[in-house]
Amino acid sequence: MDSTQKALFQSIKNLFKKETFSLVDEISEVLHLEKGASYKRISGNTALKIDEVVTLCLHYNISFDTLLETHSGLNQISFVTEHVSATNSTMRDFLLAFGRTFDSLRKGRENELIFLGNELSLPYYFDFPKLLKFLHHMWHHEKGGYQHQQKRLDTLEISSENRQLANYLSHEFNNHPTTEIWGPGIMNAAFHKLKLGVRIGIIDRQQSEELYQEFNQLLEHLKKVAEVGYKFNLESGRPYGDAYLLINRYYFGGSQVYYNTDGYEKAFLSTEYPDFIHTNDPRYTSTIREKIYNQKAYSVSISRDNALERSQYFRSLTQEWERLGKEIESLL
Repeated sequence: MDSTQKALFQSIKNLFKKETFSLVDEISEVLHLEKGASYKRISGNTALKIDEVVTLCLHYNISFDTLLETHSGLNQISFVTEHVSATNSTMRDFLLAFGRTFDSLRKGRENELIFLGNELSLPYYFDFPKLLKFLHHMWHHEKGGYQHQQKRLDTLEISSENRQLANYLSHEFNNHPTTEIWGPGIMNAAFHKLKLGVRIGIIDRQQSEELYQEFNQLLEHLKKVAEVGYKFNLESGRPYGDAYLLINRYYFGGSQVYYNTDGYEKAFLSTEYPDFIHTNDPRYTSTIREKIYNQKAYSVSISRDNALERSQYFRSLTQEWERLGKEIESLL
């Protein structure tokens, strides 16, 4: 068998840890082949076509550099970049790019999703369309995407199509049980974007009041999620996946996400929020998993029965928010 073809199939096998994993079934599904044809490719009796190699590499985030390591002696890890707020990105582009992160989770039966960071996980904003519209506008503004356009945000409304897509992504996120470790500045960036938006004239008084109201609703929602220990539909109250929330007052690093679905691992790193890179290389996913587990060991739960810690945490968060509200009022 060609050594590169053999290395490709071995790399795919290394991504899955479950005992019931079938490489033949996996390749058949991705390449749309009969099992016999897949077996011949795996055994080396049939050479992979170029387009099949490309399809497999793209699907499993495997680079040619990784496949050639055995020949070159290099130790490289391939990352995929998702510029969800690139300068030419529309709201729909942004939502679709983020939605691709759920592709593997959607198929899994046993999923583990752990978040560690100092900025609130994006899906929480999907239930608050005005906040989502404002933050998306600010990300564009900060990256220079609107340098030749009017900076002011004309409306906080989003299209019905984008609202429907945001609701769908919120549903996808809520369906999966999550563990979230929040650093001390989990809401700071969003809070200060609102202050900046007022200061430089991107939003007017009425818009700032509407956003302030939605921020209040978001904080109440987060507090309720922590109290009940699961995520739920904002309108109906329907319960979804478990949510185990912790705080780590000593973590000041960037956002990182680790997920494991039926033994298939992936790690995400935030580069410039909300942009991120991700990889499924076992050498890196194991490192991120260990790092997040270590941070979890030094974190304090604010979920369910831990009422005292939860009350203290959200009291300090609310006080910080109220102070910012007074600063914003002075700018209007």
